[in-house]
Amino acid sequence: MMANGHNQRILLTGAQTGGHLYPAVALGEWLQARGLEVVLVTSGEAAEADVLKSVSIETRTLKVGRLKGMGLSAKLKGIGTLPVGLLRALIMVRQLSPAAVVGFGGFTSGPVVLAAAALGIPTAICEENSIPGLTNRLLARVAGKVFVAYEEAAIRMKASGAIRTGVPVRPAIIGVPAKAYKGRGRRILVLGGSQGSRFLNRQLPPVLKEVAASAEGIEILHQTGRGNGSEVRAAYDGLGVVADVREYLDDVAAAYSWADIVVARSGAGTVSEIAAIGLPALFVPFAAATDDHQAANAKPLVDAGAALMIREGDFVPGSVATSLIAVLSDATRLQAMALASRGQGRRDSLAVMGAEVLALVSNDRIQRNVPGAGG
Repeated sequence: MMANGHNQRILLTGAQTGGHLYPAVALGEWLQARGLEVVLVTSGEAAEADVLKSVSIETRTLKVGRLKGMGLSAKLKGIGTLPVGLLRALIMVRQLSPAAVVGFGGFTSGPVVLAAAALGIPTAICEENSIPGLTNRLLARVAGKVFVAYEEAAIRMKASGAIRTGVPVRPAIIGVPAKAYKGRGRRILVLGGSQGSRFLNRQLPPVLKEVAASAEGIEILHQTGRGNGSEVRAAYDGLGVVADVREYLDDVAAAYSWADIVVARSGAGTVSEIAAIGLPALFVPFAAATDDHQAANAKPLVDAGAALMIREGDFVPGSVATSLIAVLSDATRLQAMALASRGQGRRDSLAVMGAEVLALVSNDRIQRNVPGAGG
């Protein structure tokens, strides 16, 4: 179905991490299936390659200076490049002439959404985390629509009209069937996010050695992030633990379907996927996350009894192993956690957000076609 029967180009933007890119890709493919043209603007960094390698959406690259997570000298340099980045964004957006622009975070979103707003193009932003970053707090003042996964984010952005859509989850993941535990859990999936987690890569092998020693048939699938596979594989081999170690999971839906429990960072995308399926989890929030937002992302699942959370500073391998063994050995507890997880999840986020974007385009066309409107 085409929006109002006319082809439209929608520009989506996100950068660097799967948390920013996967929801953008999911929305882009949803819009394409309804006859719209979609262009995705990213940073072009190597970290994006795995996420985007099988994506059918046209991709453009915008070079913008980074500020977040950089040292002082790099930040100063990044600030100095902001005007150039905004100018590049203005040129790109004017050239593409989209009907609407949707920003999903990362350091390309700011200039692209600002450029669109300056050109009078309808805009929206998606804040996946419970605690918004600086860019989205600023963009919330100019964006036509603000999509959030957590009510707290809307409050912090002072976006009284924010729409609670949740985080769009890829249809393949939504299609993973709910779990039914008939015996002890044996399959452990370790996820560090699209870029991997150095902390989990180093800390989990000795933990899972103890877990594997606790029962027959324990299976481990550990996603390490690009360039980390050899080191993690050697760690398991050195401990005498059989583990399937992969740098990237091309089919994460299959991995979720296989797993009995997930040990993961608590980026918004990962939390949303786990809850949409309904999986028990042990979250280890990234300690350096801005405003401790990963811990805040995981808190609703922890409070609902769907997940455990252990902070990096409290991570003692022996006690973590004991906690995992206790959960895996109790089928009733696993089932209760799975049901609680699914109860916290949203499975309609993609359709809700997609409908809002289509409305954004349609409303703008109506405004532009009414005599005297916008004049």
